[in-house]
This record gives sequence, structure tokens and C-alpha cells, in this order.
Amino acid sequence: MTFDHCTWPKDFPNDVPPSDASDANGVAFRLVKGNPPSELDFVGHNKEPHKKNSKNLKAADYGTSMFRNLSNIEFARSSFKPQRNKKIAEGELIPMHGKMSKANQKSHFEAWLREKTGIEGCFRVVK
Repeated sequence: MTFDHCTWPKDFPNDVPPSDASDANGVAFRLVKGNPPSELDFVGHNKEPHKKNSKNLKAADYGTSMFRNLSNIEFARSSFKPQRNKKIAEGELIPMHGKMSKANQKSHFEAWLREKTGIEGCFRVVK
């Protein structure tokens, strides 16, 4: 299946998403500012307000943090002061949205998202 109408961001290097990334799928949780979530709630780390200024960004720096488990994202939100005022949104990822890394033991993963997929409409604030 092709997603020609949903392109990768122009700033993604050739090795992003990484070759071992799998198609986006399944339930995911994301910290968001808006209710309802907006497109800006799904930018990669490299475009967030605390943008990394390094010329040596890694693939993960272009990703968007997500979690598989509600209790893990609640813990992450409470552990980092800048995140405490954010809301938790839940949504269903599909291959059109992009690619994702394997989740770590804390259920965190990176999602490399295509542009203009309407992902924000697939998520709703749950907490």
C-alpha cells in the first residue's frame, strides 16, 4: 500500500525513519497541549520548543514520543516538570501515519510521522 499523498517531512534525512522501523499500528498514548489535540501536538522532537540544535541529530530526534501503556505515560508526565500540565490523548495508529520503533520496557516508542495524515483527529484526550 502506498501513501503518496502523505509525504515524509522534508527535513527527514535519508535514514529516517530507520530501516528496522515497522508500520505504525495499534493503540498509542501521547502527551498533548490541546483538547482536542492539534497537528502541532504531533511534531517530532526536532521541532518541539526545546528543539535540539545539534547538527548530529539521531533518527530518534525526528520521532514523536508515544507510549503503549496508560500507566507508563502517567508516570512519565508526573516525572518531568515541563510535562505535568499536558493532557494524555489516546488514539489508534495505522500504517498511513508512518513508522514506529519497537517499544521499550516502559512501553515508550518513537513514531516517525508522515505529514497531513490527520493523525490529530484519531486521538482524543482521556486524562
